[in-house]
Amino acid sequence: MELNDKDKKILKAINETGQEQLTASMIAEKADCSVAEVCERLQDPDFKGMYREMLESTLTAETPQILHTMAQKAKQGSFKEAKLILELTGIYSEKQRVEMSGGVDINIDAFKNDEERQAFLEATLGKLGGK
Repeated sequence: MELNDKDKKILKAINETGQEQLTASMIAEKADCSVAEVCERLQDPDFKGMYREMLESTLTAETPQILHTMAQKAKQGSFKEAKLILELTGIYSEKQRVEMSGGVDINIDAFKNDEERQAFLEATLGKLGGK
């Protein structure tokens, strides 16, 4: 997909907006275009894919800061953050107990009638007897 200048400005605005609350009006303001233009571009599947990639890369870049903040809260005694940090590092995993109930009906006959059973037995025994 070929990007025009407006598309590039919109994607750049998304990237720069990373740590702030991301809104269409904020993107439009930074990209020097209207909210309608931002919304219109986001209707295009190719552009929407680039938008999502930009958001993912922005979040990936912020991951170390997120983990640092969580670690600081865990050190201050936050159980929720401490548990998550321990799960992320593989030190802790919550065991789950799964109970299942069910049954197997063994009274179902695999053969429709005695003739079918007899034919099966003869064929099977014939193979075993070398016939």
